[in-house]
Amino acid sequence: MSAMPELLEPGTVLGSRYSIVSLAGSGGSSHVYLARDLKLPGKVWAIKQTLSEPGSCSRMEEETAMLIALDHPRLPRIVDFFPADHKSHIYLVMDYLEGITLEQYIRRVKSVSGEQLIQIAEQVCDGLHYLHTREPPIIHRDLKPSNMMIESDGQLRFIDFGTARAYKPQHSEDTVKLGTVGFAAPEQYSGKQSDARTDLYALGAVLLYLASGGEYSELTARPNRPVRKDLPLELMRIIRKLLSYHPDDRFQSAFEVRVELEKLKTSSLHAGRAAIRERPTVIAVAGACSGLGATHLSLLLAHSLAGKFSKTTVIEWSAKSKSFVSLFSELAADQVQTGKEFMIGKVAYLKKPTRSELLHLYSRGGGLVVIDLGCESDKDGLEEFARADLQLVVIPAAPWRRKDLEGCIRRLSAYEGRQRVYAVPGAGASLRPVLRLLKGSKVYGVPVEPDPFAPGEGGVQWTELVCSGLLPKQRRSFVWRWGLKGYRNHLGE
Repeated sequence: MSAMPELLEPGTVLGSRYSIVSLAGSGGSSHVYLARDLKLPGKVWAIKQTLSEPGSCSRMEEETAMLIALDHPRLPRIVDFFPADHKSHIYLVMDYLEGITLEQYIRRVKSVSGEQLIQIAEQVCDGLHYLHTREPPIIHRDLKPSNMMIESDGQLRFIDFGTARAYKPQHSEDTVKLGTVGFAAPEQYSGKQSDARTDLYALGAVLLYLASGGEYSELTARPNRPVRKDLPLELMRIIRKLLSYHPDDRFQSAFEVRVELEKLKTSSLHAGRAAIRERPTVIAVAGACSGLGATHLSLLLAHSLAGKFSKTTVIEWSAKSKSFVSLFSELAADQVQTGKEFMIGKVAYLKKPTRSELLHLYSRGGGLVVIDLGCESDKDGLEEFARADLQLVVIPAAPWRRKDLEGCIRRLSAYEGRQRVYAVPGAGASLRPVLRLLKGSKVYGVPVEPDPFAPGEGGVQWTELVCSGLLPKQRRSFVWRWGLKGYRNHLGE
């Protein structure tokens, strides 16, 4: 076991600038501290403290300089470096990241969907492609769940680069044998030099670990045992190829893996309802301006469709909105609260979740999620809007609100998604100016529905029309097909 460096006391100041606040974590042969910046009030950093090996100071300084020069969103930004002191301690100052590691995440959620696995793999490939295409290439050599973090916005970051090194073609083996059992490639134990394919093996081990709920990271004699039946066969083929014993049998670059992941996503999209999508069906409702009834329409959608899905959840995205607070207080006698949720009939109501809570909700699979974004959503909300299966924009029909409509179109233009339709509450014959502005987009006049918690036949039929492509096939109704012309308003129809 490697020797651990001597712990620093809180209040210790490094370089007359960084004041140690607390120990953030320890592992391997290093400690990580949270530190305050004395020159930049309010700024905090993570400081990694390692113990240099005898005669290795110049090599470690060289490799640290290599890491400081890196600049990529997936990689930790190293901003300062202190070479070995009289106790042989070396310090790296880097961004302090808030989130949870993939190891912590899988322990919490137990199961990761196929879609999430692909998203994680894509983000890891982005980071590895950047490293492997440096000159000379940089090999991570210790990719594992505890070395990757999911931040609050869902972005993945590598958080420990203590073993990274430049590839040296003149060397036939690594100077130091490194890697973590279960995630290290076979060549890391056989006296050979690690290269880009070594990191790709680790990627496969990480994906298998996540797919099996943290149970496996290596292929067993019965490779199908840890594989869930609900995961796409093509995704498992990619994982198995990454885990090939011989480097020549693996993918040869992170870019090649990324291409295969894109093919998998594209083929699933062309198949209609994506085979890899286990997350709930998601409908995002955004208002062009206040007062149009985006929340009312969200409730109408949820309660009209609740009987067609295993579970229906409405999310109030805006932290400023008090709609759910009012509902909870007014309907206290008729609903049940469980944690952050409360129920009205068959519909669960949830105030804006954290990113990890949202991922957990999606990973449960099935069901329907209606996101009420209101009219002033943040960047995270707009990105969820873009990812939704149906983007429903509530717009005004009144000619004097044309500027509101134009402003909405501009605001949402950068967030195109799978399907976008427009809804005009209580619209009549005045839809034509709106249709001309929207240039043939689907626009629906919403029937008057006084009680969205108990929608009438007209409200249910309208909802099933707008969401017909999202309804579970075995539960889809055909009764609503009669008399729908009064609810559908298309230019030229």
